[in-house]
Amino acid sequence: MKPVSRAKVQERLDAEAGKFNDAHRGVHIFKPIWQVDDPHCNWTTGFEVRGSTLRLGDMWDALERVQAKHPLVDFGE
Repeated sequence: MKPVSRAKVQERLDAEAGKFNDAHRGVHIFKPIWQVDDPHCNWTTGFEVRGSTLRLGDMWDALERVQAKHPLVDFGE
């Protein structure tokens, strides 16, 4: 699979957070991604949920959806 840009992955994470913001009260944020040493998925991120009753598992599920679609990021760009 061809690596994508860091900006593209962050854009997808922001879109996922936006869906949660629209559907649930509170603020849902994915933090900037960082590189990890894994040949199958070379990035990860953290997240914040403020003032929401959304299950944290839903944030993990969104992260996993984005990682499945874009597992490799070109951190050299």
